[in-house]
Amino acid sequence: MAYYRIEPFGERIADMRMGQLAALIANVNRNAKAKPDPFRPTDFMPWIEEPASSKPILFEDPKDQAKFVALAVFGVDLNQGDGKKFKVKRRRR
Repeated sequence: MAYYRIEPFGERIADMRMGQLAALIANVNRNAKAKPDPFRPTDFMPWIEEPASSKPILFEDPKDQAKFVALAVFGVDLNQGDGKKFKVKRRRR
């Protein structure tokens, strides 16, 4: 499990690699006038679903926004901390 976090492996990673190669080959041979938008690797991975909307998720409270980003990106729940408070240190210029 720890090694997978450092160097992912498996069928999904292989599909991602092949999607990159397929997009590369398709873009090299693409008619830019007929299809102006380039192919993306996800175009060749049928198991990836496109999001319904690409609108950003914004919260009114900046602390709620920070909690959401920490959970979504890093998998860290800022509400859970075993009594420790998570603070962001900022440099003053």
